[in-house]
This record gives sequence, C-alpha cells and structure tokens, in this order.
Amino acid sequence: MQYYWFLILNILISSMLCAQNQSWAEKTLTTMSLREKIGQLFMVATCANLHMHEETIAKAILESPYLMNHDYIEKLIKEYHIGGLIFLYKQNINQQIMLTNLFQKISTIPLLIGQDAEWGLGMRLYDGISFPRNMTLGAIQDESLIYDLGYEIGRQCKKIGVHINFAPVIDINTNPENPIIHMRSFGDDKKRVAQYGILLMQGMQDAGILACGKHFTGHGNTYTDSHAKLPLVLQTREELYENEFYPFKQLINAGIAAIMTAHLKIPALDSTPYLPSSLSYPIVTDLLKKELGFSGLVVTDGMGMKGITKYHKPGYAEFKAFLAGADIILCPLDVPKTVALIEQAIEDKVISEEELNQRVLKILKAKERMNVHTSRFVDNKNTLVINTFYAHQLKQALFNNATSVVTDEQNLIPLASKKYDDSVLIQIGGTIPSEFEKILKSAMNIPSFHISTDMPQQTIDYVMQKINNKKTIIIALLGMNQNIKTNFGIHEKTHQFINDLKNKGKKIIITIFGSPYSLRLFEKENILLLAYENDPEAQRTAAHVILGNQQALGKLPVNTKFFWD
Repeated sequence: MQYYWFLILNILISSMLCAQNQSWAEKTLTTMSLREKIGQLFMVATCANLHMHEETIAKAILESPYLMNHDYIEKLIKEYHIGGLIFLYKQNINQQIMLTNLFQKISTIPLLIGQDAEWGLGMRLYDGISFPRNMTLGAIQDESLIYDLGYEIGRQCKKIGVHINFAPVIDINTNPENPIIHMRSFGDDKKRVAQYGILLMQGMQDAGILACGKHFTGHGNTYTDSHAKLPLVLQTREELYENEFYPFKQLINAGIAAIMTAHLKIPALDSTPYLPSSLSYPIVTDLLKKELGFSGLVVTDGMGMKGITKYHKPGYAEFKAFLAGADIILCPLDVPKTVALIEQAIEDKVISEEELNQRVLKILKAKERMNVHTSRFVDNKNTLVINTFYAHQLKQALFNNATSVVTDEQNLIPLASKKYDDSVLIQIGGTIPSEFEKILKSAMNIPSFHISTDMPQQTIDYVMQKINNKKTIIIALLGMNQNIKTNFGIHEKTHQFINDLKNKGKKIIITIFGSPYSLRLFEKENILLLAYENDPEAQRTAAHVILGNQQALGKLPVNTKFFWD
C-alpha cells in the first residue's frame, strides 16, 4: 500500500514540474474553450479612422470587407475571441497606436497585430516613411543595405505595436505584363529574389517582428490581379518547382516565420474547378507544409478578394481555408459563420480538436515570441522615434545605390560644365517645381520648361521655338504610374516629341522616374537614366548623377530581352 501512495505522489510531483516547465503558450492553450481556440484563427481587418452605424455593418462587411466598424471589432473580440487585427487603409500613426491599445485592453488573450508594410509604414500610414519598392531595391548591388532596410522597417513596426509584417514579397516577376506584383517584386531573377527576400526577412526578424513571405505559390507569372478575379497559372509542376517555388524554399530554409498563400488557380497542382490555391489541401498542406517542410504560420491572403468571393460564399470560403491547412485567416468576411462551421466540423469529426490545438499553439507561440503576453500595449511616445534622421538617410542611400544608367552611347553623363550653356531641361508631368529641376537649375543655371503628359500642341510649338538653339535636352519623365495598360502614364505625344527632337539632331538625356518595364516604350539608344520612382530622394540622386556628383550604382533588375532583343 505504501508503494502505491509513493507512486501517486511521484505522479503528482511530475505533473506539477511539467506544468511549471510549460511555456506561456502551452499553459494558455490548456485554459481555452473551443470557441476561444477557434477565434485565434482570425485576423480581422480594421482601420483607425472609420466609424459606421450598426445597421449598416453587415451590408458593409459583405460589400467592403475591409471597412469594419470599431464596435463590430469589439464584438468579435469579446464574443468570438479573434486572435488578431490587420490595420488597412490610410490613417496616422497616433490613431493606430490609440486603437491598438484600445483593442488590446478589451481582449482577454493579447492580439497579434499585422500590417502590410512592404515598403515601410508609409504604405498604410500617412505619416510613415515610404522606402523604395522591391523592384528599385533589386537594382542595388550593396546587399548590406537590404538587411539594413529590413531591420529599420522591423524597428518601426515594433515601435507602433505591429507584430507581423506581411512582407517580403518574394514573387518572381517573370511576366512583364503582371498587373499586381510588378514593382513589388525584386525582379525576374529567382536567385536575386530569394537572396534579397532573405536579407529583408532577416533584418525584420532581427528587429523583433515576424516576417511573412508572399504570395505562395508565386504570383509573378500572372496576367490577372487576384483582387479582381481568380488568376490562372498554366505552368507545369516541373516549371513551378524550378522557378516559382525557389524563393519560398530558400526562405523556409532561412527561418521565415510565416508564409501567405495566394488566391490562384493552378491546374498542375489541383485540378478542382474554381478552387483557389489558398483553399486547396494538396497545395497548402501536402505541398507547403509536408513536402517543402514549412512549420511556421500559414496565412491566407485577404479573404475579401474577388479571386475568392466570386466562387465561394463568405464563411464557407474561410472554412475551406481552415480545412486546407491555414493557421491564420486574414480579413475574414463572416467570422460567426466560419466559427459555426468549424465547431460543427469538430463535432462531426471532420477534423479533430487536436489538429485545431496544434494550429492555435503555433499562433500562441508566435505571440509569445513577440512578447505580446508581457507587453501588449504601445507607448504613444514611440511616434517620436519613427521618422528619424537615420531613416531618411537610409532612404536616400537606397536610391543612391539603385539609380541605373541603362545606356549612354554618346557619353553624355555626367554632363560637362562647358555644355551647360547649350542645355535645357524639359519636365513632362509631375509636380512643379520638382526636386530634380531645383537641383539642376541651381547648379547649371539653365532654362526649364514644364509640359503636361497630354502635351497641348500650342505648348509643344512654344517649347520647340524656345529650345531651337539648344543642343542638349534633359528630359524628365515624372508622375508616371505602374499600369502597363496605360503605358505607365506616358502619352503617345511624348514619343512624338522626343522623336522630333532627335530628328533635329538634339542630344537627349532621358531620365525615367518609373518602372523599368517602361523602357520597352522607347528606342534603346534614347534611354539613359532610370530612377525607378517619383520620390524626391530619387530625383535628387538622378540630378547629381547627371551633374557628376555621384555615380549611378544600380543595375537593371529585369532582363531587357523582353523588349529590346
């Protein structure tokens, strides 16, 4: 009898020691109800500056799923125990911090806060810094700058209470006519995309936030925007393994915390009609989790995108994403319906509660890794250390290292001072005066002219008359867009104007503040300088390259064979 009491005592002591050794995540999981566990799967979209009346909420969620009322968010936290929030649309940093603290106070279990900060907080916040897009970064040869950028973006995210940044984009932009990835990609070389994705990811995670690579299986070779409809990917399984999967495999091996699944139709991987890859068990679980060995957080792309909603009803789509293997359902349209479906599926043993527990534990461990359980609230004084002098210096350094000389057959760059008297600056589009114009005019004391993109004939005639005796024409193409269908905002009259100058024997320095794919619209010998973006820092760099104050250190991140060979 004494032996049995001794055995029971040993079991009790072992249980107590085991409980003491449990992490916060493990302990929390043991205390949660089924409803609380299911709630952790949802990261709901919100905005810091939006208010709606209660009677319009249901309609608004269905029509504009990202526009959710704050009272409704509070209801989802209290009644459905949602696990996180993603802040969308433009607002300011103080608004977001205030709302983060409000919602964190309401939630029993600390919330995981996410944001799309692909090129920094400026992507979503009015007063955040917008760093260069990935395509611009792809031109940079100094790889240490990419890590530095990742660290700075991560630092800023952490300061405002963001725990997971849905970046980096690691799609290979192999299709120049891609309407959605484009400047969000590091380029069309899979090794460059993977390497720069790793550096950006490592910087962010070293700064103390979670990085999320997207959009698995790869959105770079599509002709359709999945926000508008379901894109069709026609590559074979072998082609996908060789190209699209490559960056994801590399980042998985490098330890990325999360991967976002795209809404794509990929017959080579799952032939089920109208089934997006994000809802496919063979793609999410068999391929990503088992075959590629990814054990981190699997996050869906936004569930309100029409690549999903066109074929799958709210609630049912989220449920299918869960069955496919998603850990976090992003921007769900109908949380109550999804919760009911998951509860019923567990009761019917379609999926086990143990499988749910495994996914919830991953989410809780991610929260623990971010120390959300000990420091969920944000100090509003942190806003003072966001737009720092260093951050602006880093942004300028990135553009300094990205700006590229495409071709300079006449050796016009840098422009010798003895040619200043024969030079003139013509700015097409953009704001007046531009940073580019101010620097060149100050240094060269040359005349300048502004022409709108649609170029009224009267203006063209006037400018042609005024520059008739000038030999070197510096043309700045500003105010461009990223829409290939509109030729990036470059009007046909611009081409005619440039050709007329060329026919008159003028030496032309064209500086493009836009996509490298816009090079296809020009003859190779006419293109000299590519500055990639419209930012004042990009304009500053381009001007100083023309003046010879610095070199153009970047190299094109895309292969010109698509439009010149």
